[in-house]
Amino acid sequence: MVKEHLLTKIGQYAIIIRDKKLLFLVPVKGEYLMFVGGRLDSDDENPQEALAREIQEETQLDLVNLEPFDVKLWSVNSKNHRYAVFFLCEIKDLEKEIILSHEHTDYMWYSYEETINSNKIGLPGKEVIEKLHKKGHI
Repeated sequence: MVKEHLLTKIGQYAIIIRDKKLLFLVPVKGEYLMFVGGRLDSDDENPQEALAREIQEETQLDLVNLEPFDVKLWSVNSKNHRYAVFFLCEIKDLEKEIILSHEHTDYMWYSYEETINSNKIGLPGKEVIEKLHKKGHI
């Protein structure tokens, strides 16, 4: 039997925390809140630089440091596989005004309780949030 390699879309997302609350963006399209980030572009050679670019494009915040935190694999409609790396990110100035890109309509800071009880956050996100909570980040 010949096995097929999994075809997937790769994304990376920034976990940005302020006062024990997580930053989420409200996308123009879609029903779920999102962490800042997105898919890698075909010409991206450095994932850290790509994530810094996404953070800057989506929020105008400047990345200072990042650390890999978690990896998730899930499928949408049983066939569109998603693979995502989540990074704990340190932002230069968390008090700086967030200016959203055209891809988002709003942002919010959610506590652990608000995220776990929200129907606007998907299962992979909730799993990351549980891990953040268990490790004392939120």
